[in-house]
This record gives sequence, structure tokens and C-alpha cells, in this order.
Amino acid sequence: MSSYHFTISVLGVGVSLAAPILLAALGGLLCIRAGILNIGLEGIMLIGAFAAAAVSSATQSAWLGLCAAMVSGLIGGWIFAFLSVDRGASQVVVGLGLNILAVGLTGYALQVYPPAGDGSLVASFQPVIASGRRAPVIGALVFSQSAPVLMAFLAVPVAWFAINRTNWGLAVRACGDDPASVDALGHDVLRLQRQAVVWGNLLAASGGAILSLSYIGVFTDGMTGGRGYLALAAFIFGRWTAFGTAAASLVFATADALQYQLQTLQAKVPYQLMIALPYLLALLAMMFSAGGGHAPRAVGVPFVPDRHSVWKWRIGRKRGSEVPAMKS
Repeated sequence: MSSYHFTISVLGVGVSLAAPILLAALGGLLCIRAGILNIGLEGIMLIGAFAAAAVSSATQSAWLGLCAAMVSGLIGGWIFAFLSVDRGASQVVVGLGLNILAVGLTGYALQVYPPAGDGSLVASFQPVIASGRRAPVIGALVFSQSAPVLMAFLAVPVAWFAINRTNWGLAVRACGDDPASVDALGHDVLRLQRQAVVWGNLLAASGGAILSLSYIGVFTDGMTGGRGYLALAAFIFGRWTAFGTAAASLVFATADALQYQLQTLQAKVPYQLMIALPYLLALLAMMFSAGGGHAPRAVGVPFVPDRHSVWKWRIGRKRGSEVPAMKS
């Protein structure tokens, strides 16, 4: 295989592998911008991957499987939000507990419903167009990808616009930096954080669905393989921005694709080192990016709203007064 074709192959596989990490990273970015550190991305991805494979095998529709993953993400998001936002539990403990629960739950569910792990029964997504010979680069990077993979990259500008150019996104970002000020202006901080967590977990579960229905085409026990933790590193390395998160996801996924290709070529490198390549790269990225960007200042701190200000706001709304608008 020539170096040209090898590079194209690595990039094509890298784009495909980047989509699950990217969606989970965008979901984690949305959460952390609201002041919530979502360590449970790995577990949500795993649950979404199983839900997608199970429904896809039962209905023979990959799109219904993707919808099932989204529903599982909504449910997981509401559970995470109830514990960490409403009840004020430790976000790290809740996230780690969710990851551990997901491993055991999906492992047991696979034994109860084996068709989710049968590749001949799971309906998976197919490439949009077969890679063309006249345009091998575009074919490998775009046309040979499935529709959900392309939708994952389209979600990047949508997430950027929602976070940076809408009043809701402004309020969410303010929750991550100074929730007391948001509360003083009469906005419901807990509701905003709850919404960010639910939408973030929906994105993460969709990433798990792409992993089981688009890339592998079947569910296997523990198939996420730490990609949820790579998603955490992606939005930190990406300076807490949507486009930076996308670039970091592509870097990590390309490293993962490289180790797959090196194993195929039987390179004289220990396979354990090749498997660890994307995670070593993530550690190096975290080391060199430490202190860069602007991290939300109130991350991980449960917020207790000022009941008096909320009471005044509600009374004002009943009398017809307007809530002060937030200034960007």
C-alpha cells in the first residue's frame, strides 16, 4: 500500500471514528458550560449503543435504533440532572456511578436480549455513496461515511450557534461562570442546568448509537472502550469551544485509526502500545493545554438558588413586570 492510499485510509477511518467522540464531547461541552461536569459520558454512550442495537435488531430500522438511543440519553440525562442538579450530589460521584452502572446493566441486558449482539440481525447504517475513484479524498472523507456521521459534524456549527449566539446559550454560559448573578436576574439556574444536562446526554447517547450502528454494526460488551473519557479530554483540549472540540476529536480519532491500520499492516510495534496511542495522545494534549482557554469558574459546585429572589421574580411575573434581560 502506497503512503498516499495509506493516508487516505487513515483519514477516512478517522472521520468515522471521530463522530461518536465528537457528539459525546459536544454533549459534555454543553454540560460544563452550564457548570456541570459530566463524567458519565462513557456510561451514557454505552447505554445509547445498546439501546440502538437492540431496537434496530427488533425493528430492522437503524433510524429507529438511533431514536431509541436518543430516548435513553434523555432518560439518563434526567437521572443525572435529578441527582447532581436538583439534589446537589457530587457530580463526579454521580458520573462514575453511572459509568459503572452502565457496564453492568448493558452486560446483563446483552445476555437477556442476545440479538443486539448479532451482526446479522442488527440493521446498520450504510455509506451515503460508495467512495468514488475520481475523487478518492472526498469519497473517503465524505461520501463513504454514513448519514449519522455527517450529521455529527453538522452538529458542530449548530452547537456553536446555540452556545454563543442565542439568549439561552448566553444564560447557560453565565450559569457556568456566575450562577448567583443569573439567579439575581430572575432566571431559573437549576432549570437551565437541567436542560443543558439533558441535551448533553442526548448527544452522548447518539454518539454511542453511531458507534454500534454505523462503525461496528453490532453491540459488544464494553464497546465504548474509553471513548467517553476521550470526549472529556476533547472539549478541554479544544478550549471549551465547539470548533476546538471538533478539531480535538478528529486528532484523537485519527490516532485511533492509525493504530488500526498499523495492526492491519502487522507493523513491528507492540499492539498494546498501538491500542494506547490515542489515550497517550490525549494525556499529552491535556498536559500541553493546561491553563489555556477560559474554563467555567463554577464547574462542579452545586448551586442553591436564592429563594427570596426567585419569590420576587415570580411575584413580578404575576403582576406583569418583565424579567431583566441578560447582557452579552
